[in-house]
Amino acid sequence: MDDYRFDDIKVAEQFFAEGSYRLVIVKDGQLLYAADAPRLLPLAKGLVQLGKKAEGAVVKDKVIGRAAAMLLAAFGVGAVLTPLISSGARTLLEEAGILVQAAEEIPAILNQSGDASCPMEAMVETYADPHAGAQYLLDFFAEKELLLPYVIC
Repeated sequence: MDDYRFDDIKVAEQFFAEGSYRLVIVKDGQLLYAADAPRLLPLAKGLVQLGKKAEGAVVKDKVIGRAAAMLLAAFGVGAVLTPLISSGARTLLEEAGILVQAAEEIPAILNQSGDASCPMEAMVETYADPHAGAQYLLDFFAEKELLLPYVIC
């Protein structure tokens, strides 16, 4: 593992542990973005806000499912740290060459009731290409006026 990435991993772990954050994005030893709100929207907002600056960054998020993995892969992050990851998310990230560190792996991310797939996961289940799936999610958020329109290059 690159030394810079190891340092960024330590910084991300520190910010995550010390703050009330559910998401941190770190690069070159600097906290680039942090959020304490749950679900996928904060990750999408952070990645869109950072754009190309997200490439090679270390992201620590409380839960990583396949929808989040598509966003992370499309934006080219370097490493993902999480307490909880789905098997599909791990596979997608590793196939994209992204370092993954997860405390626990589960088959799938479920909705809050635990009786069906998470709605965001369901939205991208037919997408094999992370860029296409990520763009679909960003377009969905933009259509709901939760995010400004953004095209992944």
